[in-house]
Amino acid sequence: DKLAKMNDVDIKMVMSMQGMNIEIINKQKAPNKLCVETRMGGNVMSTQLCNGVKAMIKSKMGNKELVGAELEEMLTHSTLNMELYLDQMGITPELKGAEDVDGQPAWKVQMTLPAGINTVDFYDQKSGLKVKSVAQQGQMSLTTLYSDYRDADGILFPFKMKQSTGPQSFDIVVSSVEVNKGIDDSVFEL
Repeated sequence: DKLAKMNDVDIKMVMSMQGMNIEIINKQKAPNKLCVETRMGGNVMSTQLCNGVKAMIKSKMGNKELVGAELEEMLTHSTLNMELYLDQMGITPELKGAEDVDGQPAWKVQMTLPAGINTVDFYDQKSGLKVKSVAQQGQMSLTTLYSDYRDADGILFPFKMKQSTGPQSFDIVVSSVEVNKGIDDSVFEL
């Protein structure tokens, strides 16, 4: 019920990479608007934008409007609380059994997106919280571990994430989560 009443969320995170702190500001607004700013030393390095119809990645190297499968994937990931709308989005969940994640039993659920992209999510059997996600990105897979869930406006959010792709891994720490603060549509303009 709380998730269905969520209109927007603003999450601020810090990722440490090779001794440098990278700040990530993730803003989402229902139904499928997204703005992810990546900053280093106070400067914006890149911005991912989705206004619900079009999507673009802006960086110092230039701007790239997303089309085809990339646009479809961005629209899917831009959907606020997409787990509530799997049927409408054409996402097929399939229980693939159980597997331990950090020594705890978790349900393994494969999500097949309309573009044929598969992700596998793991949900703790006791709490029901997502504890791991594995997504294919081209030839590489991106694994994310979620932990340190905390309450923000009655909704639990992971405040620690560990992402790994190939030999690289990154620790991400959430510094703040703000729910339903009324993010203006102008934030998502391409």
